[in-house]
Amino acid sequence: MKSLTQTGAGAPLLDTHIHLDRYSLSDQEAIVADIRHCEVQSIISVSMDLASCKRNLELSRLYGTMVRAAFGYHPEQPVPSSAETKALLDWMEEHADDMIAVGEVGLPYYAKLEAESEGRSWDNRPYEYLLEQFILFAKKHHKPVILHAVYEDAETACRLLEKYGVTRAHFHWFKGSRDTLLRMAGNGYYISFTPDILYEDE
Repeated sequence: MKSLTQTGAGAPLLDTHIHLDRYSLSDQEAIVADIRHCEVQSIISVSMDLASCKRNLELSRLYGTMVRAAFGYHPEQPVPSSAETKALLDWMEEHADDMIAVGEVGLPYYAKLEAESEGRSWDNRPYEYLLEQFILFAKKHHKPVILHAVYEDAETACRLLEKYGVTRAHFHWFKGSRDTLLRMAGNGYYISFTPDILYEDE
């Protein structure tokens, strides 16, 4: 479990970011059994795409409050087609009451970096438009947003959150400037503690 957030003095912990659906069935069972013996109240399983959303919904129904599902589309993969995006958002509308948050959504820093290193052209606008759709969904349904947005992408994410007045956001595995960090803190956003704190000075 990579990201733990303290919910209050003496309160249980929440693992705010795990891709539980991507583990084998035996590993899923072991993870859930393990947290029952710790001070972890529940885990939030974030989604990669529509198929992942459906698996996370099944897990949340199987394990109840131990596993909470977040629905979204991970940005470190090709942008979905218009039809795929509509199908995902329509499904999320149907299951809005089953989700704890919108996630994992954001902007593709590492895919962009790889493309640029290989001399391939890159257009970030489709990803920004997709993120905007998820933020609008979160605003409509009063859901927090779990974000994959690092370095300069965090500034773009902040701008979109501010544009629509979405104040409940969690930046997962954040890396970025002090100015961005202060902006996020000033807006009341949450930031994960991750293994990076053990080996990354920044």
